[in-house]
Amino acid sequence: MFEMTRFPVAVVGPVVDEFNASHLPYFFRSRDPMYNVVDGEIGTGLPARLEEAWIGLG
Repeated sequence: MFEMTRFPVAVVGPVVDEFNASHLPYFFRSRDPMYNVVDGEIGTGLPARLEEAWIGLG
């Protein structure tokens, strides 16, 4: 979970394609579905994808 910092997706999008999905217009109908995805299995798996791409978070 990204609680310590905010960073632009453009920085990691070229390395981890899954981050680019957040730039799709109207991907979510409202904030609640977005938060469900970000706080769910998909969102919590994104840090692992960064680690696999050799971008350490800690």
